Amino acid sequence: MNACFEHQQQQPGIWLRAFFCLLLVLGAGQSEAQAQPQAQTHELHILLLASKDQPLYQQVIDSFNKHIAGANVKLSIIMSPEKLTQATIKHYDLIIPIGTAATREVLRQKIASPVLSTFIPQQTFLTLTSDPPEQQRLQAGQLSAIFLEQPFQRQLKLLDQIEPEVSSVGTVLGSSSISQQPELEKAISAMHWQLNQAQLHQDDNPIEVLTPVIANSNAFIAVPDRSIFNRSTAKWILLMSFRQRIPLIAYSKRYV
Repeated sequence: MNACFEHQQQQPGIWLRAFFCLLLVLGAGQSEAQAQPQAQTHELHILLLASKDQPLYQQVIDSFNKHIAGANVKLSIIMSPEKLTQATIKHYDLIIPIGTAATREVLRQKIASPVLSTFIPQQTFLTLTSDPPEQQRLQAGQLSAIFLEQPFQRQLKLLDQIEPEVSSVGTVLGSSSISQQPELEKAISAMHWQLNQAQLHQDDNPIEVLTPVIANSNAFIAVPDRSIFNRSTAKWILLMSFRQRIPLIAYSKRYV
């Protein structure tokens, strides 16, 4: 498994295709490590770990089950990180935590099996894997992720299709997402657009920060940031972009 970051949407049917590629990689690895007759009968043992026992996670698991029907895969399911203990951990070919809480618990327990984190914002994953042990696992190809959000380039290309007359894009960044500013600036520059950016702190009035940014932009892109983006902020972004009649590119259904 390559230590690279896949960017997929949060709909299960879309990012499940990335799983199949991963299964092929794992299968290829087994073929190289074993004699051919043994490789053909090797059963991949995969653990799905949900962050909560909720319908969304169950939908993901059901969809995964459906798509691997007929594959030589043994699937184990744990619906809560609290139920993942050293006693329950076996040797898995792959562990797939679904969501931030599940990913955090898998990393905390220092599990040796390869890990593919899913349903997690990019910045959250980078924060959770910033320590040297996790960095070593990334370099060794034992840890990777499928992010919730799309890469900026893909979002901006979608925006260009929606509104070809765009010349300036607005956004606000917080303490967690400010590190993504260079990446966003590069993507905006590649489109030959202008970036109107402001930083939003927890103590700021979101209306005062958002108003000039949205007023001077042809579109707005919401960047995930746990420190500032809550339901209230999302509501104001949605309302103000609607009043300004500009497209809003976002990463969550809370903006719909």
